[in-house]
Amino acid sequence: MTFNLPTAGRVRRLLPALFTAFLLAGCGFALKGSRPLPPELAVVYLDYRANRYETIQSRLEEVLRVQLKRRGAQVVDSAAAAPGHLKVHALYERLRVLSIGPTGKAIEYEIETTVEFDYSVDGQLRVPRQSLTALREFSFDETRVLAKEAERRQLQREMQEELAGLILLRIDAALRNPPPDLVPTAEPAG
Repeated sequence: MTFNLPTAGRVRRLLPALFTAFLLAGCGFALKGSRPLPPELAVVYLDYRANRYETIQSRLEEVLRVQLKRRGAQVVDSAAAAPGHLKVHALYERLRVLSIGPTGKAIEYEIETTVEFDYSVDGQLRVPRQSLTALREFSFDETRVLAKEAERRQLQREMQEELAGLILLRIDAALRNPPPDLVPTAEPAG
């Protein structure tokens, strides 16, 4: 049995990677979506009402469920069974023409996807109703209609995934840094 020891050149090439790994581990770095959720997000009811107003096919509800579960939350089917209540009020999309080609037809578009949501804990509103928006641009080629439509649907999916992550970041930040009127204060001794 023989062992090949690394050469000095290989060791020198590995040192920066090892040094970087130790720095990242020491500063509390965590991969996206791996940070544990605050306790107020441990058990959540997802109230997805956007389908009443929806103008696009939604993946948002599914992505929110997956991201919550991945980070350790339990998503329940009853509002009474959960202290946390994430309500998605609306999800809609607007398509704007950005440029027109020499034939007078649109050749570049901007897709804007917006979601409206709020979050409450034990009936107390912790994140008031607000909206988040994601934007993407894409070009259109009338000789490749099917491919461009597939590209547009892919952009919609990516934007909804991005918005789901932003919703959780917004809620996480609000729960970790409550406004002063929600922070319990110690009563003066006396």
